[in-house]
Amino acid sequence: LSKHALTWWKAFRRQRHHKGALSWREFKAAIRKQFYPVGYLEERWFKWYRLIQSYNQSVQDYTSEFSNQGMALDVDLDEYTIYMKYVSGLHEYIRKELKMFSVKSIAEASKKASAIEGRLKKHETKGSKGKFGATSSTDEVKDVGRSKSKEGLVCTHCKQT
Repeated sequence: LSKHALTWWKAFRRQRHHKGALSWREFKAAIRKQFYPVGYLEERWFKWYRLIQSYNQSVQDYTSEFSNQGMALDVDLDEYTIYMKYVSGLHEYIRKELKMFSVKSIAEASKKASAIEGRLKKHETKGSKGKFGATSSTDEVKDVGRSKSKEGLVCTHCKQT
């Protein structure tokens, strides 16, 4: 600690001197109470509770974000309920396949989920159906239901530009 934080810490220790040693958890709570902006922790918790793997986010990126947010909130990432939160935030197609394995930790689930994701991407690049039933050919997907005219793209169903 330095400057203002060090001054605060010295005063804090003098006030608590008769109460004995401070645990790491108590120290972090005191620091947060003193220096975090009003509402900061609440926002972090809201963000944590809403955390899911976004559409184009890899399993590895989701796992990193999940771990970072959990550590910032001092969440025990080894708890079963936290593991279940992690798994529930994964894409549905990954969750469904992950059920076939007996994994009980975030580290194990992350490895299996990354393998599932990698296997799926490999199949999509070969032109087979992807996770949403569309072929991987970009042009083919873009032009489904549309034909070209002088004005641009036209819907083949309603003939509107």
